[in-house]
Amino acid sequence: MTAWLLKAYGHACVVSLVQVSAILLPSLLLVSPRPLYPPSCSFLNQALPPSLLSLPPPPQAHDHFLHVNASHILEVGPNQIPTGVLQPVEGTPFDLRDGSGSQLGNRIPLIDGGGKPGFDHCYVIEDYDPAASRRVTSTKGGKKEKGENVDKRKQAEAQGEMMEEEEEREEGKSIRNQARYMASLTEKESGRVMHVYGTQPGLQIYTANWLSEEKGEQHGAVCLETEFFPNAINDPTEGAAESVVLRPGQVYRHFTYHVFQTIPRERE
Repeated sequence: MTAWLLKAYGHACVVSLVQVSAILLPSLLLVSPRPLYPPSCSFLNQALPPSLLSLPPPPQAHDHFLHVNASHILEVGPNQIPTGVLQPVEGTPFDLRDGSGSQLGNRIPLIDGGGKPGFDHCYVIEDYDPAASRRVTSTKGGKKEKGENVDKRKQAEAQGEMMEEEEEREEGKSIRNQARYMASLTEKESGRVMHVYGTQPGLQIYTANWLSEEKGEQHGAVCLETEFFPNAINDPTEGAAESVVLRPGQVYRHFTYHVFQTIPRERE
């Protein structure tokens, strides 16, 4: 299940958008291990629209400033498939660690996004804690053999109780508290800022490279996708494939939240 929670904080002009995901059904239905690493994907453009009376294509995202808490990206091979090799961003156009953010319009032309200019790369976020997106083995109800007729609703309730008990065993440390800062996206003319926090190890940056050039849609948005490393199931590095495998009786959880705020607008 996925829950979206929207909270506003009065005069501070800060809005928190929260995504909590707990994948329960696979743990009820699986009879053998399966890879599972769903991303969180939203297209964003924080610029002011050219007109409030119509819906033209949004301005390109070239004036957005992006800061990412990562010193490495995943190297990509043919068709933008990650190889599993960590590639330092130091001294490259991929380095987005500048404190005030880097202007995307200055970086997009310098990067090959798989045949089109722009970002389509996974950033390796600092200080990843594997326990934050944890797969918890159920200790209730014993083993269920393949083909056994079980009450799925009751087993789902037991799974929920197990999750709550496991949280208590961790002395109240909720998964939200384990989320760490990943990135910030700022559009200075509108004064809109978005901060991303999450428990996932990777953040896919995609700058809408393959949207229509003819319609003016290319680079019209930015995606900040919290995720496990793409293609991890095929990565020969020790432990990489295991990190994205869900086993029978286990529960997968991740937590992502976005904080939106406003800053004084820059006017021409």
